[in-house]
Amino acid sequence: MALFADKLAASVQALLWSDFPSPGYKDENITRGPEDSAYIPLSRKEFEQLVQFWKKYRQGMRYLENAWDCEDFAREFHCLAHAWGRRHYIGFRASVAVGTAFIHIQGEYPLFSGEDVQAYHVINVILLDDGSWIFFEPQTGLFCPIEAPIYEGVIRVMKITI
Repeated sequence: MALFADKLAASVQALLWSDFPSPGYKDENITRGPEDSAYIPLSRKEFEQLVQFWKKYRQGMRYLENAWDCEDFAREFHCLAHAWGRRHYIGFRASVAVGTAFIHIQGEYPLFSGEDVQAYHVINVILLDDGSWIFFEPQTGLFCPIEAPIYEGVIRVMKITI
């Protein structure tokens, strides 16, 4: 099942910004974010296959502030996810529903060691075929449903690109 960009954007917008538009966001709209026009949500099995592909082909760079940091890890995962999708869905003209989230963390961040964090950060977002969205931390390989840290007030999404 493929989703067109407007449906994908509406799904993540409804989850993350239910009160959108809100004061201060008058000129911003997440529906401007999709980079492709059709997307494929992943099954849990496909997500596991994608993670194995990422583990095999990632560069294994160590964190180095400003040289190779969170946005570089997220870009690498995003690029490898699209490469995996191109190989997995041979000839199908749609991209995997994987994107990048620019977030602000304030509190116990479950995708590191659960330590108390206050920082701006970049991670990945993935749409599964059951309609759920997950956060994926490309520095640790950990993931969690988007709802949990959002509703607990730990993560505030600043921007999403898909």
